[in-house]
Amino acid sequence: MNIYAPNDPLSRRGLWAEILEVKNSLEGLWVLMGDFNEVRDAGERLNSEFIEANADAFNHFILSAGLVEYNMGGGNFTYISDNGKKLSKLDRFLVCLGFREKWPNATVLALDRVASDHRPIVLCTAQSDFGHIPFRFFNSWFELPGFLDFVLHRCRAFIFSGPEDLAMAIKLRWLKYKIKAWLKVEKENKEGLYDSKKRRLATIENQAEERMLVEEELVERAECRNFMAEFERLK
Repeated sequence: MNIYAPNDPLSRRGLWAEILEVKNSLEGLWVLMGDFNEVRDAGERLNSEFIEANADAFNHFILSAGLVEYNMGGGNFTYISDNGKKLSKLDRFLVCLGFREKWPNATVLALDRVASDHRPIVLCTAQSDFGHIPFRFFNSWFELPGFLDFVLHRCRAFIFSGPEDLAMAIKLRWLKYKIKAWLKVEKENKEGLYDSKKRRLATIENQAEERMLVEEELVERAECRNFMAEFERLK
């Protein structure tokens, strides 16, 4: 069940009752995930108002529904306000006891914020290996300056003596590695600044979980967010 809880506390309590009714009417394993817009204790808020009655109602719903929560790694809070001063843990996974019994070693990880003021969170039950990652070719690469000329030049430079079908297979594989090497250099040139801004933003927001940000850090955070938003829009 994907949840986006309302801002109003009374509406949230109505939602808890509605969810509880649905869950009790259906059997099976349950995973509730999303933005619950509520915290469970005072430690899940920083520089933000904590209302004990609202937390008690939320915890009572979790207990009544027979739900539990995995510990979250990657950060203590999932939401940060626009001014960078208020932080809360609003996003979470709640699972039924049967789910935790089946996957007792599952993990929840909070990722870095990029375009949103919320951290994405990931619930992982197992490490899966699906073999080699396929090579995906995007038409947008032709818009990169010099890319088409590079591909044509590489194609003309290929030499192979043997059956034509084998030559085609080897040529495509050889061309794949040439393209990947060219794109790696292009990415380092074009996205180096973006990666730097992303890392700096993550550093600032991690510091916000430990102390109040100073004015220079708030300004830098806003500049990083604006740069990344514009970069994503263009991409």
